[in-house]
Amino acid sequence: MPAPNERSKKRKFRKTPGGRNVRHSIRGKSSKLACGSCGNNLHGVPHAKTSAKVKKLSKSKRRPSGAFGGVLCGNCRERIVIKAAKVKNEGKKITDIGIGDKKYVEQAMKVVE
Repeated sequence: MPAPNERSKKRKFRKTPGGRNVRHSIRGKSSKLACGSCGNNLHGVPHAKTSAKVKKLSKSKRRPSGAFGGVLCGNCRERIVIKAAKVKNEGKKITDIGIGDKKYVEQAMKVVE
């Protein structure tokens, strides 16, 4: 009798060199990466069955090369850069920005310089 957590997994049956038939459980793909701010799926970032397969890819294939690539989606990145420019140029205070966006705005201010 299989363990309860093994019952719903997909299975492959393989014949071993010794002649036995063995059942292998198949892991599912890992979940897609999410935006750090809004939680939407990130485009241009791979996901595979294991994180080891993603780690074997070259750095340029693992994440986009733009600012906040692989961390924020395009909409949130645009919003953060606009807020950072307002803090830098127009005299808006960093304390007026919400807690969720504050760390990204501080990082973007270094890039805007």
